[in-house]
Amino acid sequence: MDIHNEFWINSILSGPKTHIVNMWSNTLHLAMNPIEKAIGGVAGGDLASAREGYDQLIGYGSFFVEAVQTSWAALRKGENILDEVTTFEGPHHAISSGNTGLTQYVKDADGNLTFNKDGLATQAPTAAGKVVDAVGTVSRLPSRFLTAEDEFFKQLAYRSTLKAQLLRSGRSQGLQGKQLASYVSDEFDKGFDPNTGRGLDAAALQNARELTFTNTLDYGISKSLQDLGNKHPGFKVIMPFVRTPANIMRQTWRRTPLINYAQKQWREDLLSGDPTRVAKAKGNVLTGTMMYSAAAYMAYNGQITGGGPVDPKAKSILMETGWRPYSFMTMDDDGNKSYTPYQRMDPWAMFFGLAADTTEIVGQIDEAEADDLAIGIVTAFANNISNKSYMTGVMNIVNALQSPKRYAEGVIRNQAASYVPNAFRQYRQESDPQMREVRSVLDAIRNSIPGYSKDLPAKRSWITGDPVLYPSGEGESTFNPFASSKGKNDIVLQELAQLQHGFSPPDKKIGNVELTSEQFSRFSELHGTLKVGRDNMYQRLQREMLKSGYDINRNRFGDGGDVYTSRRLMIVSKVIGQYRQLAKGRLIQEFPELAKAIKTDTLNQANTMRGRLDKILELNNN
Repeated sequence: MDIHNEFWINSILSGPKTHIVNMWSNTLHLAMNPIEKAIGGVAGGDLASAREGYDQLIGYGSFFVEAVQTSWAALRKGENILDEVTTFEGPHHAISSGNTGLTQYVKDADGNLTFNKDGLATQAPTAAGKVVDAVGTVSRLPSRFLTAEDEFFKQLAYRSTLKAQLLRSGRSQGLQGKQLASYVSDEFDKGFDPNTGRGLDAAALQNARELTFTNTLDYGISKSLQDLGNKHPGFKVIMPFVRTPANIMRQTWRRTPLINYAQKQWREDLLSGDPTRVAKAKGNVLTGTMMYSAAAYMAYNGQITGGGPVDPKAKSILMETGWRPYSFMTMDDDGNKSYTPYQRMDPWAMFFGLAADTTEIVGQIDEAEADDLAIGIVTAFANNISNKSYMTGVMNIVNALQSPKRYAEGVIRNQAASYVPNAFRQYRQESDPQMREVRSVLDAIRNSIPGYSKDLPAKRSWITGDPVLYPSGEGESTFNPFASSKGKNDIVLQELAQLQHGFSPPDKKIGNVELTSEQFSRFSELHGTLKVGRDNMYQRLQREMLKSGYDINRNRFGDGGDVYTSRRLMIVSKVIGQYRQLAKGRLIQEFPELAKAIKTDTLNQANTMRGRLDKILELNNN
């Protein structure tokens, strides 16, 4: 299982976007830490702590070269230098000749065994072992780069924190000028093991771990989950990462007013009596308060989005307008909107996500439902946690258990596709920006490989018939994890989204006959492009929406009701139903095998009603 986990986890981590997000998050966290320390110091009247924060910030520039050098050394070595605790949580060197038993004893010219300095018989890989070692070396490249990134930021944090501590200590002793510089230099060298380069100062090392989300998990649910994964490696298929997500969540909670009092680490810092830790704790909550206030203001003014409609059909229609969940919304001088995702900007993403979701939920609660406000806020917390990428495995299993028919096949397909290195999947989205129809495990794998995805039918909008594309904002490339989506100033799409009805897309079955991916793609295309007279469905909807009786500006009547009581919903549903039937008829004409299967299904239903089960025929739509 360790061999599987090492290959699979490295495959997940292989995408360039993953590494950019990792470095971006660490950069933001490193930048904020000394600022928070300074804010907390000023707020508590502790100017020494404020100055320590300033010294730490200046130290980032002073130690940049050393951080690059040690990062390069860690990349070549494949192991961290400063700290044994790393970002990578998978097994190490499982794909190796030694672990697979593909080694042989080394003998000298006389045929005698040779021994190493520890007195053990020397072993070397066999021919097959060399192949395994080569495969392992290539497979571990993503975690090797992750190790180097971790080393860079941890070195910056450790060295700058250590020097800032020593400057504060020296000043408290009355040292100045050359005496202070000499003291700092001498004590600084004592902060490193001269043989291994390991960090020896506990406080500075703890701060470096916090800033790179690599704190050891010593208590709580996260500790139990980590132990479960270590004891039962198969659990890592469900939750491959525990330490980093847990530390990200802890960093969010310690900055959340009131909730931070329930967090053990924050309380310990606040009550420690250590001026530096106290200043940091106060700075955390003050910064968090400012972040939540700014996020709430942006959410109220529509500058950030939350999770969007609960109904997946309504959400799908909203996304047709270019809207994206958990994104910053910007608008140019011409009123054109762009949506840039913030969901992966941890730990700061949670501030914006919670504010946006809470605003959306509160906006749906009237005075009569005011008692549900607390439930709404809890729901916002749950939405933000469940929508995180590191919760994907858990949510997949939960959904599959709750609704196997709906989710089980998708979980299996996604798991199979995850063995294709993420770097391939990310490049595939750039080289082939169209989304594709995926039905089988083989389809999911092909959809992840550049060049092979183009053989799959395009996923199409049933409203317009156009291919559905991946976001392609400015700067979009394999290396941009924050690709923006351009909003569409489209009267039909905007109106369908405003109705918030969740109009159903075409069914993937006609009767009991399941459409092939090619047939469904064509069905969606016909649905949006087939014309009745001079209009396709989109054009017909536009004409109907612009009629005075529709009242698109809501001057005479508002929204509300259902397809039987709402004038707007009745008009739109009637048009969609008409074009859907026409598209279905044309589809059956274009695919004779489909027509034959539908005819067989009709006969089967008739024979079933008559009790003639011996006449039931097998459906064949291939």
